[in-house]
Amino acid sequence: MPCFKVEQFLSQAIESVLEQTHQNWELVLVDDESPDGCLAIMEEYVRKDSRIRFLRRPNGGVAAARNTGFNASTVFSEFIVFLDPDDVLMPTALEEMSEYLRLNPGVGAVVCEISEIDEGGRSLGNRRKSRWARGLFLPRKLKPAEPFTPFLTFFCGTGQGPHTMHRRSAFEATGGWDESFRRQQDTDLFCRLSLIAPIHFLDRRLYLYRKWKGQAVSNAADIGHFNEKFRKKWDLVVGKTTQQKRLLLEARFFYWHVFYPCHELKVVLSCLPKFLRDPNRGTAGWMWKLVWNGMTCLLFGSPHLRHQILENFVRSQQPVARAD
Repeated sequence: MPCFKVEQFLSQAIESVLEQTHQNWELVLVDDESPDGCLAIMEEYVRKDSRIRFLRRPNGGVAAARNTGFNASTVFSEFIVFLDPDDVLMPTALEEMSEYLRLNPGVGAVVCEISEIDEGGRSLGNRRKSRWARGLFLPRKLKPAEPFTPFLTFFCGTGQGPHTMHRRSAFEATGGWDESFRRQQDTDLFCRLSLIAPIHFLDRRLYLYRKWKGQAVSNAADIGHFNEKFRKKWDLVVGKTTQQKRLLLEARFFYWHVFYPCHELKVVLSCLPKFLRDPNRGTAGWMWKLVWNGMTCLLFGSPHLRHQILENFVRSQQPVARAD
């Protein structure tokens, strides 16, 4: 559990681990140089329960803190959960997810359904987790009764999240969290993991995801920057095996020629009624940009691949120096 500026929620997160029906666990808390009272709370719980310990590290972000915690975990632990410190596990979470992985030994990770809560712990409803896959003509949502989640679902930026139990051996094979990502760490990890082992969905609400004003994921500028970083990275990834290359090719085609254009059109259509009631030049320009981007990708695919092809072409036209 990485801890940074969450003193108002940290005790509740830790208590949710103490209340698990499955009691054979260890909890590694990682103080990411938090400036608030997180350290004092950690020290209090370490004194209360020998299964809890904490580490301190210079601030490096959530991905680095998670890697630090994993590297310090007991090497013979079979399963790993990266619990966010502002969220809560339901009492049977560890029991149900570990049992699922034991019954399905080929599965690398299992993702559970979530319920959303607000800053005060009040319910915000039980919407369904979004997992998109290829349909006959258009993208379709996977049904709760379809546990297997394909690689292209994560490539499209859906289906991932912290509400996951990883098989330790599968997580180790990924190389851990990419610490260059401050956002989209989950999406990047799930893409790497699903190229190694299947990821399944468990239709059980075992995780309370808190939405609050101060959480890191609410920073719109950061979200845009790391979305673009993720897209560029994965558009240029080269698979190591024939199967990985096929999955990457299929996912890129589906995302840029189908999923992304449909997403842009959906945004435009959702904004159209408001625009018709109050038309203005700024909104019209923004909506036209979305339509243009969607149509361009529908016809020509990934902008990052197009840019790389252009760069390679220009480089190939440059004269080669000769030494006589």
